[in-house]
Formats: sequence, C-alpha cells, structure tokens
Amino acid sequence: MRVEKFCCNRLLTTLLFSIGLAASPGIVTAKLYKWVDSDGNVQYSDKVPADESGKEHSVLDKSGVTVDRVGAQKTKEELLEAERTKKVAEDLATKKKVQQQADQILLDTFTSEDDIAMTRDGKIQAVQSIIDLTKDSVQDSRANLSELQGQAANNEKLGLRNRLP
Repeated sequence: MRVEKFCCNRLLTTLLFSIGLAASPGIVTAKLYKWVDSDGNVQYSDKVPADESGKEHSVLDKSGVTVDRVGAQKTKEELLEAERTKKVAEDLATKKKVQQQADQILLDTFTSEDDIAMTRDGKIQAVQSIIDLTKDSVQDSRANLSELQGQAANNEKLGLRNRLP
C-alpha cells in the first residue's frame, strides 16, 4: 500500500512538473537542472544550489529530457590517481616512440634479418678475438714473470744483487 502511494505520488509529481514546464514560457528558455539531494529526493530547479553543485546532476531541455550529465567533483585521491595514470600513460607512449625510432633505424640500416644476424655475429667474433688475444698476452706475461722469478731466485742463491732488466 505504501509503495503504491509512493509510486502514485511520484508519477503525479512528474506529470505536474511536465505540465508546468509546458505551460510556463519563461522556464522553457532557461536551463533546467535535475539532481538527487542528500536525502535521496530528486530535485528540479533552474539553478543548482551551491551545496549541491559539486555533486552529479543533469541538464534538461525544455521537454524535460536529459541533454547533459555533469559528474561529481573528484576527490583529492581521485585527482592524484588520475594524474598518476596520466603520467604512466605518457611514459608508456614515450617508451613506445623511442622503440619505434630504434626499430626504424634498424629497418633503415639493414635490408633483412639475415643482415642483422651477420653483423651481430661479426661483432661477437671481433670481441672473441680481443678476448683470445688478451688471454694470450696474460699467458705470455705469466711465463715471463715465472722466468724472472726463477732468475731472481738463482741470483739470490749466488748472492748477486737483483737488477731489473
């Protein structure tokens, strides 16, 4: 019974409101706003009260049809999260652009994937050659050191003073 009364009252209110809109030419040209107040009641007016302006509301045309929805103001946390999300998106876009530039350089430099592989293999061989030469040099230095240490030991046994060559 109470639900039926509420529905009838709401229907009657909406009907009277619509008739009032159609009958009053001054309101027809003005903007009309619709919002839900803090008590949960739907409100209509030609301006949104200051204490409700930060909340979600709708803009209605002269027929009472919603033509725009204005979202609620964001909290500080929501604004910070939006800023963080924007920064992450910008960083990703920057990284993607840098990667695309690097890819374009590869495409401009090499004619095929095989060219890239051959260049890579050539550089690996060059580095390996340097490693091998360095190992040989270290081995020669160790042999030379061992020989010099042997000579120094012999000189010490003979009582001779060691001189550097």
